[in-house]
Amino acid sequence: MSDLIVNGSSSTSATSYDSQANAASKSVLDKDAFLKLLVAQLQNQDPMNPMEDKEFIAQMAQFSSLEQMKNMSSNLSISQAGIQQTLESIDSNSTSNQEDIIEKLTSIENALKAYSEQL
Repeated sequence: MSDLIVNGSSSTSATSYDSQANAASKSVLDKDAFLKLLVAQLQNQDPMNPMEDKEFIAQMAQFSSLEQMKNMSSNLSISQAGIQQTLESIDSNSTSNQEDIIEKLTSIENALKAYSEQL
């Protein structure tokens, strides 16, 4: 059984070092990996010195907070994409409206020139 890192102190076992190296190379863990790690930690805990419920609750709270932040980030990305599309739509409508106005002004100007030439 490999030792876990608790409160910043590390173990000297090779297994722990390999786990840390793998964790460092894989900078992002998904929720499935977190749950697998938590289950492995619960299964391999010392029966004479089990994990305190406070530690377990703290880890679950961290997991919950992390998942909520991930969901919020995803929702913000979706919202940002929607806002970008809306702005592009407004910009294209604005451009076409400007072109329509220029066309109408040009037509009015031509009509005024024709009228003034008739006088």
